[in-house]
Amino acid sequence: MVRFAFLMILMFSSATAFAMTKAASLTALGEEQMATGLFEAAVETFGQLARAKPEDVEVQTRLGYAYLKAKNYEAAEEAFKAAKPHQPRSTWTGSPNSTRITRRPIGF
Repeated sequence: MVRFAFLMILMFSSATAFAMTKAASLTALGEEQMATGLFEAAVETFGQLARAKPEDVEVQTRLGYAYLKAKNYEAAEEAFKAAKPHQPRSTWTGSPNSTRITRRPIGF
């Protein structure tokens, strides 16, 4: 039974690693396509990633930028809008959503 559980964990981690490697490869391919001016191909590549990971802000943003470079402005707007709900709230110092606590050394 322990061997079966170990094999299941090993299979799951291997599948997860493969999926992460594939996503990284597709991201690199899309970036290469963008760099060489193959914007329509980049739209297809980032679109494939966006369908697999719709909650990934980075992928949706890259897809939006690829659409923008391909001059498909309506689709770019939709991709950027799809990324918006998944963005974390800002933690930038001074934003309304954050507080900043500073400490002074003792004796000063």
